Amino acid sequence: MINQILFVAIAYLIGSLSFGILASKIFSISDPRTMGSKNPGATNVLRTGNKYAAIFTLLGDMLKATMVVAPAIAYDISGLELVVISLAVLLGHVSVSYTHLPLPTKRIGKISVVAV
Repeated sequence: MINQILFVAIAYLIGSLSFGILASKIFSISDPRTMGSKNPGATNVLRTGNKYAAIFTLLGDMLKATMVVAPAIAYDISGLELVVISLAVLLGHVSVSYTHLPLPTKRIGKISVVAV
């Protein structure tokens, strides 16, 4: 039980990592939240003109779920618990607590990258 709760908390925190913002720091580009759609996603990072930063953002967002689900499976977590852990990653991705981004109402593309 404690393992599942810990995995859900870690899943949310990893889901909350914004690879678009990390890419802007690593590649020394403009913060994607200050331009274009003001979304820190791969498409908006691509608007900065740095395709490597956009690829980093896309791959990072895609691998978020894998970074949590693979270890959960290794710990023999399955069924409903695994679904809850997966949903925690998605919720963390769309509702980033430490940057105060609210749940999107019209931006479904944001969740689709992690869901893949």
